[in-house]
Amino acid sequence: MAAIGQPLPPAVSRSVEATTAYAMALPQVADAQAALEGQPQIRQNFDLGGSGTALLLADMGVLNTATTSGLHNYQSLLNLSINTASIANPQELLIGFLNPVFGNDNFLAGDSLTFSYSISGGASNVSNSFTFDSSNISSGYDFFNDKTLDIGSLASLVDSNHTLNLAFNLELQSQIAGAGLNLGLIVGNGSVSAVPLPASIWLLGSALAGIFSLNRRKNFRRLPINLPKAFAKI
Repeated sequence: MAAIGQPLPPAVSRSVEATTAYAMALPQVADAQAALEGQPQIRQNFDLGGSGTALLLADMGVLNTATTSGLHNYQSLLNLSINTASIANPQELLIGFLNPVFGNDNFLAGDSLTFSYSISGGASNVSNSFTFDSSNISSGYDFFNDKTLDIGSLASLVDSNHTLNLAFNLELQSQIAGAGLNLGLIVGNGSVSAVPLPASIWLLGSALAGIFSLNRRKNFRRLPINLPKAFAKI
């Protein structure tokens, strides 16, 4: 169900929902810049107000709210098409991860958290997934926080009508009450030269997710993501 132009629900109500998915296509520059507060690397990569253009702002969340034992599955899905005809200078398609907020990260064997995307429309179709389990969930915050994916040439990802098809999936399989992730996304047109070399190494995919580690475990808090209020609920 879509509720175009309706305000984003209060953060308190979102924090207790099992799954959430909200999106704003072709946001105003001011709204996109506001979403990048506290995200210096993404702000540099996207260069909003300069050569970059925001195509999408989104907020996805999964949370284990079950009161019974066993493995429970939760999915947050976004599927939409965006017309990119207004972009005069197509560059690279970038995806930025904003303000990841984890719940209980004491995963057991069999628990997993997966983020995946699929981009299509033109000559190129691109998809990838990143999975965390009990062996590497402690690296999740560093993996997502203020990171940018370079998907490839925007021109190769849109069809003859300038349509870009985007699909995102955040899936949680968990036995632990309170486990979950709230994640902001920004998708846009930017210059590949803006993405630093360490990010290109990070793009190698889920096979490398396990090499990321923290010197100390972080204490995660479920906090509201600072996104604009005029969202469409998917």
